Amino acid sequence: MLPALVATIRGKLDAHMRCMYINSPAMVAGLGSGLYAAGTDVESALARGSLVLGSDNSHLVDGRFEVDGMIDMLEAAVQTALADGYAGLFATGDMTWEF
Repeated sequence: MLPALVATIRGKLDAHMRCMYINSPAMVAGLGSGLYAAGTDVESALARGSLVLGSDNSHLVDGRFEVDGMIDMLEAAVQTALADGYAGLFATGDMTWEF
């Protein structure tokens, strides 16, 4: 799945969308490496805010997935992306690694 995800994110970045990827630390590192290998200047994209990579667990409350908190975070991320001049937000990831 990583090559397809890399290609999708590169296309979204080219379409001036902010891209957010949330997964385990190992998967975040793997995606960053895949993007770099495909020719993406990952460091610049991160510095600009075009690319957001994360593996924090702020969406967990007492070890349980907090749906409302995740939805609130995503809604805020969409609004921030638009306010920052991006065409939108492309967000993906896998939260099952925490369970």
